[in-house]
Amino acid sequence: MSYSEYFDVIVVGAGAAGMISAGRCAERGKRVLVLEKNNSAGVKLRLTGNGRCNLTNITLRDGFEPFYFDSGKFLYNAFHVFYNEELISLLKRLGVEVKVEDKGRVFPKSDDSADVVKALLWYAQNNGAQVRYVQRVSNIVCETQQVKAVRFADGTLIHANNIILATGGKSYPQTGSSGDGYYMAEKMGHTIVTPRPGLAGLEVDESWMEELSGIGFKDVAASVLLNGKRKKKAAGEMVFTHFGVSGPLMLDISGLVGDLLTESNVVLELDFMPRFNPQELEKYFEELRAKNPRRFCLNVLSGLLPQKFMLYCLKAAGIEPQKRFDMLSKKEISALINMLKGLQLKVKATRPLAEAMVTRGGVSTKEINPKTMESKIIKGLYFCGEVIDVAGVSGGYNLQAAFSTGFVAGNSAG
Repeated sequence: MSYSEYFDVIVVGAGAAGMISAGRCAERGKRVLVLEKNNSAGVKLRLTGNGRCNLTNITLRDGFEPFYFDSGKFLYNAFHVFYNEELISLLKRLGVEVKVEDKGRVFPKSDDSADVVKALLWYAQNNGAQVRYVQRVSNIVCETQQVKAVRFADGTLIHANNIILATGGKSYPQTGSSGDGYYMAEKMGHTIVTPRPGLAGLEVDESWMEELSGIGFKDVAASVLLNGKRKKKAAGEMVFTHFGVSGPLMLDISGLVGDLLTESNVVLELDFMPRFNPQELEKYFEELRAKNPRRFCLNVLSGLLPQKFMLYCLKAAGIEPQKRFDMLSKKEISALINMLKGLQLKVKATRPLAEAMVTRGGVSTKEINPKTMESKIIKGLYFCGEVIDVAGVSGGYNLQAAFSTGFVAGNSAG
């Protein structure tokens, strides 16, 4: 074979994982080439956290596992090499100061993801890595289970004995995430766990939901029921949409819901007043009734939750919104409490993978060495980021996984 160029390491993809792996490789003195099919680096990274870039979370190193669906054990070694403290330290060295917000989420102080992209790109290039854009790799050439080169559509070959696949998943395809890495890995003998939506909204059967589209809640408890049996309970923020429900709470449970939908019917049971148990809420309503003689139900209850939502709950409970609150019967109060603390929605589906924040599925972790991110099948082939079957909840956990696996791959390749 005739090669046009020779490098120690080729990184395919200039996202979060690809840039940090390239930077670490180059920092170790390796001759590194980064190939990115878009016309700029970090396209998806620029969108994270609504453009603010939720980098990581301050969850303790020994407490991260529950925040990842099925991949916590695989990440154990990577996180003990490079976790939030090491990431924050590296970013500070690169000129990016960070801040911690609610629920331990870490953002750049500038609230601008572009600053993170620039810093990571500088990390790679300042250490000598070459970065080339609009470079779409067709496949990886191997000989006797060892990587040898990347091939382009025109037949051009660039040689490297170490290739890092950092091509991302299939979510947000407008950013270039089209699953190229899955195709290349599968062609080399790797198992691809079926890509499916992670962190996606949930579609429900109830048509009245459209009337409440855009109404959000800061504190809702959701129970996931499979054939009437509770499989999970979680709490957080949610919003009604034209298709059903979304927001951080729904995104975080969507992976489980998607899996359960393959088994049977899934119902969401929503508690909009989680700080009260039913008896406490009944007592609270009795107090409100005493304090608000002659006031209409809707006027009294609109101070608790959004008025449009309360209007729906009153009607669904069979209560006239303009009825005086102090005239409510115990039966009516009980019906209202049942609505507020046990609203049930039948889930039809998760939103499509193209709309999901992350991809669940990818290259099987069983075929990757967790200490190096090297393939157990092909020598010199490494994986990092979303191309691997690794996914977590929202809050900075997915980016941390990308950074950690990227750093470890960059620390090992070559």
